[in-house]
Amino acid sequence: YGTLQTMGPESRVALGALLAAMMAIDMGGPFNKAAYLFGTSTLAALASGQRSDVMAAVMIGGMVPPLSIALATTFFKSRFTREECKSGTVNYILGLCFITEGAVPFAAGDPLRVLPACIVGSAVSGGLSMLFGCALPAPHGGIFLCPVMINPGGYLVALAVGSLVGMVLLVAALLVVSPIVERNSVLRQQYWITNQRVILMTKDRSFYYMELSAIDEFQIVKGKTNHDCLVIGSCLFEEINRQLNNLYIEMVMIVGTSPDKYRDY
Repeated sequence: YGTLQTMGPESRVALGALLAAMMAIDMGGPFNKAAYLFGTSTLAALASGQRSDVMAAVMIGGMVPPLSIALATTFFKSRFTREECKSGTVNYILGLCFITEGAVPFAAGDPLRVLPACIVGSAVSGGLSMLFGCALPAPHGGIFLCPVMINPGGYLVALAVGSLVGMVLLVAALLVVSPIVERNSVLRQQYWITNQRVILMTKDRSFYYMELSAIDEFQIVKGKTNHDCLVIGSCLFEEINRQLNNLYIEMVMIVGTSPDKYRDY
């Protein structure tokens, strides 16, 4: 730890950003554990009662992912399912308590969009924590360590800024990246409508169906994309049309056959 104390301000900010980013890379995996072990080792090298700025950067890196997800599910509910919104609310508590695992279900379900946003948000918070000279005397505790840390105000500011950055990047990924990812994944799907059910065949020839009796209404949308779109559920029509106008097609099924060509299942 004495060697780390000789580092310049820029190097210390970069170190804080790196360690915080590692906390968000795999959320409990080897990168996360390596960063946490490094942070706790700096505490072990200090005399009793002293505080570690490295540990502060590590801890804040683990707090940002669940908080970023919680903010995104609160202010952009339309981009998440009802279950995800409920889980997102719990992440406020988990994030503030330095329990990163609250973000794991979201990261596991959509790693390409969730992980980069969380990593950048954590890196921003870790760098700011170092820049503000925040330091902790313990390896765990989250915001409950504020009364005993150095510069708790700066720590809260760093946490808020990183969480907001993570939220913005996550929502941007859902809005910008989704059309590319979803378009690639659903092209060449086919559907058939019989007198009993709606049937969908995916590219890997897996079949899914829904009974017509369970559908309040369905609609075939034409002219908005290169392919016709089948929308199920009257409550989705307004949202689907809005998203199609913006070329955001995550919630629709792009089909590769003419809607006039129905086939018995």
